[in-house]
Parts: sequence; C-alpha cells; structure tokens
Amino acid sequence: MSFITNAIRRDSEYVQLLDAVKKEFRTHKPYPIAISGLSDGASDASIVSLIEDTREQRGDFPLVIICPEEKECLRLQKMLSQFGFSAAFYLNRDLNFYNITASHEYEHE
Repeated sequence: MSFITNAIRRDSEYVQLLDAVKKEFRTHKPYPIAISGLSDGASDASIVSLIEDTREQRGDFPLVIICPEEKECLRLQKMLSQFGFSAAFYLNRDLNFYNITASHEYEHE
C-alpha cells in the first residue's frame, strides 16, 4: 500500500486537499470532507494517507467516516485495523414505532 499512498501524496489534488485540511485544523474548526469517485483501492489509500498526514494536527481528535452500507463499514474497519488504526463502526438503525419482535444482535455487541 505504501506504493499507492506515495503516489497519492504526489497528486496535486491530494496536496491541495491536505493543505486545506491542515489549515482547518490550525484554526480549530475542522470541517467535513467528502471524497467520491475513487476506486476502492484509491479510496483506501487516500483515507490512510489523510489519517497519517494529519496525525500531528489532529492530536487525539477522532475521525468519523460515513459509509453508505454496513458491508462497506466492515471492509473499511478491517482495512484500517490492518494498518494499525483503531476503528469501530456504528450501524444506522431504523426506528420501529410499532410492536415487533426484532433481532437486537448489534445493540448487544
């Protein structure tokens, strides 16, 4: 992955994004970042690069990554864990306003 992350770090758009993110952390007003249109491998490398490259500015500030579905969350959690990052995911649970027997497996976890 270091080959891919090194290539991403040389990309001019990534450099602009990283500069903007670092500037926001210096002003203590970090804002949401939306990255789209990347393949899975490029997306993973971009996330890992951003996490590593902003570590000094973030300090203990946690990151929240929102995924469109549970499968993607699990994949991303596994990938981040392989790179030594602590990662957890929280499911979006629809509220049921009627009496129904449902599995509460995720709440118990």
